[in-house]
Amino acid sequence: MDIANQLKRIRLEKGLSQTELASLLNSTQKTISFWEKGVNIPSKENLTLICEKLNISKSYFQDNNIIKIGSRLKQLRDFMGDSQDSFAKKLGISLKAYWNYENDERSMPSEMLYNIIRLYGINTNWLLTGEGEMLLSKYNVLESIASGDEKSFCYDLPVRGEVEASCGYGVTVYNEEQTATYSVSKKFIDDLKINPKTSEIIFARGDSMESTIYGGDSVLVDKSKTDIQDGVIYCINLDGQIMIKRLQKIARDIVGLISDNPKYKTREIDLKHDSDIFKIIGEVRWWGRIAK
Repeated sequence: MDIANQLKRIRLEKGLSQTELASLLNSTQKTISFWEKGVNIPSKENLTLICEKLNISKSYFQDNNIIKIGSRLKQLRDFMGDSQDSFAKKLGISLKAYWNYENDERSMPSEMLYNIIRLYGINTNWLLTGEGEMLLSKYNVLESIASGDEKSFCYDLPVRGEVEASCGYGVTVYNEEQTATYSVSKKFIDDLKINPKTSEIIFARGDSMESTIYGGDSVLVDKSKTDIQDGVIYCINLDGQIMIKRLQKIARDIVGLISDNPKYKTREIDLKHDSDIFKIIGEVRWWGRIAK
């Protein structure tokens, strides 16, 4: 029996309405409704609180049987193009532990289920029962946002307000201190194909990348993307100077640092001889400015 049905059954056995259970948990009726429909899944802390408030065994939600979701885990993993090993690493668990879950040897902890649902926008009912679509529908996403669960569909990206990457001749300061947070939708992150754990917002200065990037623009940098792709824009450290430049492979070990503004000349870097002064901080995946 899945958690959604278990929760509904125990609530009815205790003679409680969804509103009454929500009051006990200091939650909302809509949240309880989403849990019982399988749209969302209670966190480990919420399951513990439910057991305490309803005076039932803490193992109630695990004792009935193993929740067999292995085939759907595999379907999700294949959809994402991951091996078992790479998917296990994304979940922060060992390959052996993941193998047990995918082969229905063990039930996946509710907290891990919740993380999969939250991070990848998965339909809870599909993951637990196989019914419905794999990905959350727009309707469910909007309802979850309306219920106050919008963080389930967003990533928080750090803003380095003191970091300015020059679109000219370089800035020497790279302050790692986080000064703010941008909450960005999961779909936007997925569309950009970035890793939210290694991405951050900094700011551009100067005019060498005009008419592409202007001074004052917000710039999103994914620090996990450091392999040089021809013609792509990167944030780089050149002899202690932080810059934003388009990189061009000129020869096997020669890279051109190109400014989109034609008044700035291209500088060539020898990757073998200049490795001590040249470092790619990350790929620039997005930039934007406030309309004036």
